[in-house]
Amino acid sequence: GSADQTVRVWDAHTGEARHTLRGHTGTVNSVAYSPGGDQIVSASWDQTMRVWDAHTGEVRHTLRGHTWHVKSVAYSPSGDQIASCSQDKTVRVWDAHMGEVRHTLSGHTSYVNSIAYSPSGDQIVSGSDDKAVRVWDAHTGEARHTLSGHTSAVNSVAYSPGGNQITSCSNDYTVRVWDAHTGKALHTLRGHTTTVSSVAYSPGNDQIASCSLDRTVRVWDVASGQCRAVIEDFRREVMSVAWKVTPDGIYLVTGSADKSVRHWEVKKEGEEYKAVLCWSSGHEVLTVTGILLEGVRGLDRMNQALLKQRGAVGEPLSLREAGRKIISQAAVV
Repeated sequence: GSADQTVRVWDAHTGEARHTLRGHTGTVNSVAYSPGGDQIVSASWDQTMRVWDAHTGEVRHTLRGHTWHVKSVAYSPSGDQIASCSQDKTVRVWDAHMGEVRHTLSGHTSYVNSIAYSPSGDQIVSGSDDKAVRVWDAHTGEARHTLSGHTSAVNSVAYSPGGNQITSCSNDYTVRVWDAHTGKALHTLRGHTTTVSSVAYSPGNDQIASCSLDRTVRVWDVASGQCRAVIEDFRREVMSVAWKVTPDGIYLVTGSADKSVRHWEVKKEGEEYKAVLCWSSGHEVLTVTGILLEGVRGLDRMNQALLKQRGAVGEPLSLREAGRKIISQAAVV
């Protein structure tokens, strides 16, 4: 989704554009695939969500009901529901097949920025500018818990793959971990030096990745709450993190305001961790911490030569438990 009011579908293997989905009349803030991969839902400042056929690019439904910008959307694990949240302070639950609203969840007192379904599909979690994280019953729309502790706006929320934990991040510079069943606070993860923009659990349920406007990505141990790795000195703010599972392994994906998308492999060797840069999209400048050049894809020969010239070669660079800084810089033209 983009400020140009379009949604674009890309071939994940070739990087070629497949469809440009047009119809929104405002910035597109969020997109999500259905679990079956046959639909895409998008959310926009035009106060609507649109459901698209992922194969043809045609609009199936336009979901209307929010009265202000729609910030985020998510499909339920079964694909039967779509949840949305808005600056109108509500969360709405929709029938994904009919396009009709099922529930309007009211309780937040300011903009709602992020939502996520539990792995079972029974709960929805939401984070808001009102500093609260709320847990809802996805079937009845009733509030179950209000998780209090953040001291500023909550930007992103996520369930653990096992469904027993929730993580959230905030403008208060922290990441917090909660018991999804009781609402009890488990850890407060400190280390970022400004707004934390996004959080995500690893598929193995043992790590949390967070990114920040401080231009770093941090990887945390779920059990202890300790920071295990820091990927540092992106050229611009890091806006999004996600984990990607492929036949080749599990990768951490980062999206930055420097116009780059990067894939990393976070490896543990004994008590040490290292972040290995495996792939990068085009960008103007590459400035990161703890990179290993071997195996990097997506950089042309000139830029690889520049990286080598700046010393990004040799043995894998390790990030110790405390987050030792190792910086390799390269201007990418």
